Amino acid sequence: MPIDGGTSVSRTIGLSPEDAIWRHAQDDVRAHRTGPESLKGRADLVASQIVDNDLKIESCPTPENNRHAEIQDWPVGDEDMIATAKELAFIASFVRLPK
Repeated sequence: MPIDGGTSVSRTIGLSPEDAIWRHAQDDVRAHRTGPESLKGRADLVASQIVDNDLKIESCPTPENNRHAEIQDWPVGDEDMIATAKELAFIASFVRLPK
């Protein structure tokens, strides 16, 4: 769901093998968050799945995360926004953090 108009994501294209994605999550994402959140897993989508749901993905690198992007152009109404978020959740592949 969007916060301030967008949903923060990281582009993982070119990160291979699998452990490079988790290293990015640990080093560039989780290390720069404040609060008690802990990394549990990730939801993998490809850009076309976002665009196919009438959303836009915009590259927004930050000093902490050069792979940062935002999902933008969410529907205005809460009901439509929730429906779109549920659709993305349904088509995403959830990958649990390895132990």
